[in-house]
Amino acid sequence: MLGTIVNAGTIIAGTAVGATFGSRFSEKYREVLFTAVGMIALVVGMRTSLAAVNHGSSIIIIMIALVLGGVSGAAADLHGRLARAAARLAENGSRFAEGLITAVIFFCVGTLSIVGPMESAVHGDNTMLYVNACMDGITALALGAVYGYGIMAAAPVLFCWQGMFYLGAWIFREILPEYLLSSITGTGGMLIMMSVPVLLNLKKINTADYLPALVWAPVLSLGCSLF
Repeated sequence: MLGTIVNAGTIIAGTAVGATFGSRFSEKYREVLFTAVGMIALVVGMRTSLAAVNHGSSIIIIMIALVLGGVSGAAADLHGRLARAAARLAENGSRFAEGLITAVIFFCVGTLSIVGPMESAVHGDNTMLYVNACMDGITALALGAVYGYGIMAAAPVLFCWQGMFYLGAWIFREILPEYLLSSITGTGGMLIMMSVPVLLNLKKINTADYLPALVWAPVLSLGCSLF
């Protein structure tokens, strides 16, 4: 779980830097950092999806999974529910609670935090988690500058969250067919690329609405294998 440990560490480090020196970081420099991370996410997302296709995943299944996932997620209003839940909790809590809730949502509700530990467990590839660590470190820096050192409390939450997916994938790695795992990682790569316009401040995309695609992909792959 080296990638997850690094990811949690960057949250702690980013928060410490942000809480200590946050007033010295202007919006201009934060934008530069997010632009760099956005381009890295684009490359990683493309690499992940292409590698999955090369390992047996179908691009057609990935496309259909994205459509079905987006439609079902939008119908369930996943993004809206998360946003409203966070707002309600923040209203009923202190400033520390508000910052911690915001941090947990940022760090845990994302494709890299779900697919990354699975990729690490099955293929021993921590690339996704290292990219996620960079993104979370920058986010922690920004949140630390606003909410203080309390944002560090999100690190153990992230560790347990990613650890759950890591252990699940590691336990079932010998049972699940390679094409099922490839369909999940391939779809995850597409979802990673969806975060790029957001990071580059080009378009607001409710990526949480597309998370059901990670369930649709293996279901569709399994269905096609039966025929």
